[in-house]
Amino acid sequence: MHYLTKIHTMKTQFSFEAAPTLNRLFAIGSIAVGVVAIFPVASAQAVEFHHGALNFDGGTSAFYTAARNSQSFNLTFNTSLSADVSLASDEFGVAPYFPTLGGYAINSPVGNFAFQSALGGSRTYELTNNLQFAFTNGIKLNIKAGSIFSATTNTNSATFDLSNSAGSSFENGADIVPTASLVFGFSDTRLANPGFPNYTVEAVAQEVPEPFSIIGTIVGGTSALRMRKRLKSTTKV
Repeated sequence: MHYLTKIHTMKTQFSFEAAPTLNRLFAIGSIAVGVVAIFPVASAQAVEFHHGALNFDGGTSAFYTAARNSQSFNLTFNTSLSADVSLASDEFGVAPYFPTLGGYAINSPVGNFAFQSALGGSRTYELTNNLQFAFTNGIKLNIKAGSIFSATTNTNSATFDLSNSAGSSFENGADIVPTASLVFGFSDTRLANPGFPNYTVEAVAQEVPEPFSIIGTIVGGTSALRMRKRLKSTTKV
């Protein structure tokens, strides 16, 4: 594949059914992967994840009342201390990472969500701290402080969507790989018995240029340049 000559795009649609506790696992979106090679590429050659998708979900602490009242709040993710991995493709889907789907041990990060503005039932929140999901197998997903979330509330529920994924990344040891796309959503349904709020994450690792593909592109470009010069010289005769 020639990463210098074109951008590769992959689109995938995801949807999730309602959770048994009436707290909806909210995540639906499309994934677009685009890569443009930049020189030098020495640092990119060390990255282990060239491409892969990882989806997981889990429980949270309650937040409906705070969101409904346009209040800032702290939210604890993964209150059950395990995550249900529903998709682990490409590099993520092989040992020792996520060779099988199901529950995996993970930390319980806390996100600080600061209220920004409100218009009708829509609200805007900002994540004010770096949010990191860390699996025991060494994989980490980072959501950067400053990320903006759009929130929708009504008399029964509150739903949050990540508006952009700029600055998010995967970590594997010393390697840090920017996400090509990140869908992050969580919701809480108000009931007489509040139940169990949930979140769902859909993330894709960024593709990186392969050294031999880049070398091949450079050689091809040089040959094309020499051919163009020869054609010009023949037309002058």
